[in-house]
Amino acid sequence: MKSKTSHLESDRSGAPTDSQAAGHAPTEVALDSCSDFEWIVVRTKHSVYEIFVVCGKHGSAFVRGGRLFPTFRHATVAGSMIGAVAVALRSIVVGLHLELRIDGKSFVTSRIQSVSRPGGRSFHFLSRCADLPSATSSRP
Repeated sequence: MKSKTSHLESDRSGAPTDSQAAGHAPTEVALDSCSDFEWIVVRTKHSVYEIFVVCGKHGSAFVRGGRLFPTFRHATVAGSMIGAVAVALRSIVVGLHLELRIDGKSFVTSRIQSVSRPGGRSFHFLSRCADLPSATSSRP
């Protein structure tokens, strides 16, 4: 059976760790620690992805970035993985690959190099997102 996975070219509690308190970037972001409408930036070996969290508990988000997603797409952030094995469900972990599910297909990024939470809850971010589709809109 052929896999539907496409490879893209291009502290779980949410409490600050010692490295975060010292001003260092986090090495992991658990989506269930994110506020609704939180903005996350993920830099991989080949691309930069913007993730706008809709519901962290369920991994629901809008994602833009890389060569395949030039505009925001509704997605489920499945989590981080090593090879074909998911090791951190609904989490973004530096050093691993990120799996996104969009339109029934699975996409795996190149290795994550950094993750940041630049603005916490980012209502101001919505004003930059004229191309942000509705989560309930259907595509032809």
